[in-house]
Amino acid sequence: MTTAIIQPLTPQERQLVQHLGRGFKTTRLTAMHQLNIASITAVVTRLKNKGVELRSDLKFDSHGRRYAEYSLPAKALRYLLTTKQID
Repeated sequence: MTTAIIQPLTPQERQLVQHLGRGFKTTRLTAMHQLNIASITAVVTRLKNKGVELRSDLKFDSHGRRYAEYSLPAKALRYLLTTKQID
């Protein structure tokens, strides 16, 4: 369940939430190249600590290496939009 965000979002947090809110999913590499976020794990952790519900799916590449793919559940997006915490 998404709870109220007490602290304001940093620019990187807001950028990630808005990107995910458009229906995109992101990984460490895509966040680095498309969003200019060097440490997606740190941003995701801060967002989760602020009460933002993010989904993390474990994936495997063609070489068997695992990576996380992040997305924003629809109910979390609706909450953030209705409480005007993102545009």
